[in-house]
Amino acid sequence: MPNNQIQTTSITKSKGTVLLLGRTNVGKSSLFNRLVGKKLSLVNETEHTTRDYLSATAKAVNLIYTLIDGGGVTHRPSDPFHDQVNQQVYGLIQSVDLILFVCDGQSGLHPHDEVIADALRTHQQKVILVINKIDSADQAVLGDDFYRLGFQHLVKVSASHRLGIADLNESIKSRLPEIMELPPSIHFQFSICIIGEPNSGKSSYFNALLNEDRMFVSDIPGTTRDVVSELLTFQKQNILIRDTAGIRPKTTIKDTTTYFSMARARKSIQESEVCLLVCDATKGIGRVTKQILDIVRDAKKPCVLVMNKWDLVKGVEQARYANHIFQRLPFLRPFEIAFISAKTKRSITHPLLAAQTAHANYRRSIKTKTLNDFLFELKNNHPFKENIKLKYLTQIKTAPPSFLLVGRRVKQLKNESSMFIKNQIQQQFKFVGTPIELFIREEEVK
Repeated sequence: MPNNQIQTTSITKSKGTVLLLGRTNVGKSSLFNRLVGKKLSLVNETEHTTRDYLSATAKAVNLIYTLIDGGGVTHRPSDPFHDQVNQQVYGLIQSVDLILFVCDGQSGLHPHDEVIADALRTHQQKVILVINKIDSADQAVLGDDFYRLGFQHLVKVSASHRLGIADLNESIKSRLPEIMELPPSIHFQFSICIIGEPNSGKSSYFNALLNEDRMFVSDIPGTTRDVVSELLTFQKQNILIRDTAGIRPKTTIKDTTTYFSMARARKSIQESEVCLLVCDATKGIGRVTKQILDIVRDAKKPCVLVMNKWDLVKGVEQARYANHIFQRLPFLRPFEIAFISAKTKRSITHPLLAAQTAHANYRRSIKTKTLNDFLFELKNNHPFKENIKLKYLTQIKTAPPSFLLVGRRVKQLKNESSMFIKNQIQQQFKFVGTPIELFIREEEVK
């Protein structure tokens, strides 16, 4: 494989694939969480809470399979996601092994259910009709009107109350191939988190890397709500890459779905080793992006600035654009800036190359002798106050690289002096892409 080529690998290695399908707000995400055994898909009363399809490993009795939660199918042309949702979900129908067609037993048979049922006629042999929200035995009769859809296999469940789940698992087990193996452990060198403001082009970039429409893309901010992960192989390294919801200021979060999406995005920053901060190059770095950078700085994570939509910027040199950013925000100087166009796929591997460099530096260590040779030269070229004695410098950990400076009366070092020493370490040892830390300690007097 050429060095600049990206290869994608399915994260779940199980052989059977099951798709949750249905109109909006019938409880597919609740059922997904119940079958998987943990909360991975967002659940909310608002329609279209699920806009990106999620996949996870699920177990039916002793059978392992991949469960996919598709975006709710809609039949209202006025819905801005109508075409994208339907095209992607109907494309999945062709490739999966089994379809769980989920309907709402409380609201009864809906005209949209019948439209979906018509689309599934040619795949009837791999459809299980799941009537959800049958929350008690007294309500079992509510799902009887769905029999006229003509599907042979029908199971009534309550995802929220765990009713009928065992029967559904048995039905799934009986319809999937019998020979299954547990998915092997996934090994990767490091993980990347794609972050940014809503509508900055994060999902477009994610799709460009995968060379497929894995995430929904729209001009409407907030299209991505869940964190979605994929495994990439680039330059012989396996990289786990996560796309997150666009991060907003807390003051603009007005619903629980957005709140939990933001919480997951922040958690992904903590769990990842490198952040790719995608910005709209036509707008530059604004107030919200600065707030995102503060989150990254607090997490002490390496970062690559990805200036997307560079194809729309005319008459500006990249070096001049970067210098303007560094002059306004000097703390960004250690980070690389990658100029890309997710739409045209121009330079889309540049951020991955920068991320590999940042990760290598994030894990790099410097010998104590080398550090003290550096400190000796630093003291000679940049004398400090006579009463301040800098004794030695050593690295105490990596991820991020952290250094301890020991001396006498070092507490008298002003902030600008300690910052100068830290910057000199960063520059001298070329810690590109990663933050470093400097701790100062008074020498113990014996």
